[in-house]
Amino acid sequence: MKHIETIAGIDIGSSAVRVVVGHHQDNGQMQLIGVGDTPSRGVAKGSIADLEEVVSSVSEALEKAERMVGSQLSRAVVAVNGIQSKVVQSQGVVAVSKPNGEVQQSDIDRAIEQSQAVASAPNFEILHVLPKYFNLDNQTNLKDPLGMTGIKLEAHTQIIFAQSAQVKFLNKCVYRTQLEVDGLVFGPLASAQAVLTKRQKDLGVAVVNMGASTTSVAVFEEGELLHAAVLPIGSDHITADVAIGLRIALDIAELVKIEQGHASATTVSKRDEVDISKYAASDMPRLLISRKHIAEIIEARLEELFRMVQGELRACDREKKLPAGVILTGGGSKLSGLVDFAKNTIELPVFLGSSEAVMTPIDKIKDAQYTTALGLLYFAEEGESGTFGKPMRLISRFLTPFVSRIPGMRRG
Repeated sequence: MKHIETIAGIDIGSSAVRVVVGHHQDNGQMQLIGVGDTPSRGVAKGSIADLEEVVSSVSEALEKAERMVGSQLSRAVVAVNGIQSKVVQSQGVVAVSKPNGEVQQSDIDRAIEQSQAVASAPNFEILHVLPKYFNLDNQTNLKDPLGMTGIKLEAHTQIIFAQSAQVKFLNKCVYRTQLEVDGLVFGPLASAQAVLTKRQKDLGVAVVNMGASTTSVAVFEEGELLHAAVLPIGSDHITADVAIGLRIALDIAELVKIEQGHASATTVSKRDEVDISKYAASDMPRLLISRKHIAEIIEARLEELFRMVQGELRACDREKKLPAGVILTGGGSKLSGLVDFAKNTIELPVFLGSSEAVMTPIDKIKDAQYTTALGLLYFAEEGESGTFGKPMRLISRFLTPFVSRIPGMRRG
């Protein structure tokens, strides 16, 4: 196949490996030209458990994407998922170097670098450094102190750590597929970049990405990432509850959840019954189950999940305080009745986030399951991606909405 300069965003999840391929046009915009996916093997709770199985899954997804693109891929940006990641607040203090006290870019760089000297477990390494604001002597909350005058410069940052073993596994996995790793990106950041507008980030918003084994929460305000966490509950836990509650196989429970499940039992009639046997691949005795009972099982697990989401909002003092509300995305967000359930539980405006505005003939890219892989492509743009092994410095004023870089996309 002919080689062209393309970039792949690879999201290695617990249920599927998803690849979205983009091509840089001469005008600097990213054109979406391919997609590939395959069931994930060797991944547990968002982390790699069996390297060989993951390499096989990623290779299959890449092969599908390459067939659609018609060329071999050479570069990729990869999502870092899993509950092991953590976000730490930090600060670095330096003296302004020039005798006249004018702040140079080198001073800003030194202050940010100093903030990285934070205590961390030996098995973690820095994934991103996100400058939040700067203080210069008595001047506080400065977004860009460059050219200002002072003596002492403080950089207040957020440091995102990833487990060293997972970083090593991801790097090794992708390299074994003959791709060069352009960068590793914290999954919640990628999801947010795909579904949020600049106005939402400025007003205050949370993105809740419901995956198979985990759910991530990312809170933004004044254009900055305020808080992020990965919760150990996902849509597969709901499926497992349905399987146990109805005493059926997991694959049947998944179909029942998708086609007959509902987030709130109060909206489902007791008289509405479902014949579970029609979802079985082989002969199975007729089994009538109340849809309300199915909804009760699902609702119990969702209550647990959204209590945890609410706890994360409380942890950053934004419970019931986000004007732009909560954006739900990920494969688990498509459950019937979930938006209304979430509104009632966390008492905020709730909306489904997706990439429906993407002008592409590839409909799969618009699905909520692809938001993380899609968002990764933004970080591949020149000047935003860090070399593998070095922390990526993500400064919010440079992170214009991803959607503005894709032809045909319009966001409010």
